[in-house]
Amino acid sequence: MEAISTASFSVGSTLSSGSTGRISQTRALNVNFNTNNQLMCFNGLKASSYSKCGSRSSFLDGENSSLLKDSYNCNAQIQRQRSYNIVLPQASYKVAILGAAGGIGQPLSLLVKMSPLVSALNLYDIANVKGVAADISHCNTPSKVSDFTGEAELAECLKGVNVVVIPAGVPRKPNMTRADLFNINVNIVKTLVEAVADNCPDAFCC
Repeated sequence: MEAISTASFSVGSTLSSGSTGRISQTRALNVNFNTNNQLMCFNGLKASSYSKCGSRSSFLDGENSSLLKDSYNCNAQIQRQRSYNIVLPQASYKVAILGAAGGIGQPLSLLVKMSPLVSALNLYDIANVKGVAADISHCNTPSKVSDFTGEAELAECLKGVNVVVIPAGVPRKPNMTRADLFNINVNIVKTLVEAVADNCPDAFCC
């Protein structure tokens, strides 16, 4: 004979299931939140709250109910004993940007300033770098911004630096061949790299 069954569930209410046919059976399950057991609930990546959970069922005998509660207790104890280590980045890198006042150097300086790994940011260019440094220094990050102008201050800019970024160069002008542009920019980079080798030879340069 074909059987028809229905079921419903809600917290704090009764779960009932029954069937019509040769066999008729009704079972009830009550789920209550109380202080017997602890389970940790997570909201996203943060442990947001603790919920208490217990169960009582008319179709579970005393032994099965005890085993279920012991299982909850064991899992809750493991969660409490587990340690969570959070590794926070520390600002420890000193970075120099050579050519910071140019069209590429300005946004690049802003990106580096926003990094939590940078403790000091040195901005160098042959002109107009003081305004860039003043604007970028307003960003609310731990790194300290310093400006250096001209070849006379290049050595001081590179002193004790861990990372050197070189966006320096001139843009291509009308009637200028690619060979002309290369010869001009290669001499600029050559001068800067020589200064890096003299003042911070162990720095990562790019």
